[in-house]
Amino acid sequence: KDDKYKQKLLEAVVTPKQYKTLVETYPNIVDMIIKNEYIDVDKLHGIGDKTLDKIKDKVKNDYVLVDLVGKYHDLGMTMNGMKKLYDTYKSVELIDEKMEENPYDAITKVAGLGFKKTDMFLLKKYPYLIDSKDRCLACINYLLKENENNGNTWISMPNLYRQTIENVPEAINHFYDVLKEHSLYYHPESNRVALFLSLIHISEPTRHL
Repeated sequence: KDDKYKQKLLEAVVTPKQYKTLVETYPNIVDMIIKNEYIDVDKLHGIGDKTLDKIKDKVKNDYVLVDLVGKYHDLGMTMNGMKKLYDTYKSVELIDEKMEENPYDAITKVAGLGFKKTDMFLLKKYPYLIDSKDRCLACINYLLKENENNGNTWISMPNLYRQTIENVPEAINHFYDVLKEHSLYYHPESNRVALFLSLIHISEPTRHL
């Protein structure tokens, strides 16, 4: 595993002062932790036994993310984002598989990763997706969920269209196709849209596009 990605991993789990102390005293500190090699805590100014044990636990727990750091860190994904990605899919191999199949679907299924930051990251890695249907769908799902977070099940079609074109103008030509092909519901009399799962306990008549 690349040493510079190991250093980024360490940097993410300790304070700047601790990081400086650790790498100046033991440049290969991450490898030493992983291999359970002896580390003389007396040489680590400001770091005691308990603190060192916590650092060791964090490094060992997050070491699986080193490969993800190599793939995604320079594209703007945070360590926290990579951890959420790994917690969802449980292996780097499965993450790679899902990302190749449908990057927007893979990322937006991860709890806690917002669409806007995800969109910026994915377009750096997959610029050809800028006008894709997958990007349009991910945006619409995000907007409907945000609408629900604000206490609303429904959103007017014109409002949804306006917000979609504001966020993903390059992919807006897929707007109506996305609504027809995925689990979104349309109420013709009021010209409103809602997420399928939100309508399970609603008795108001709906029409699936």
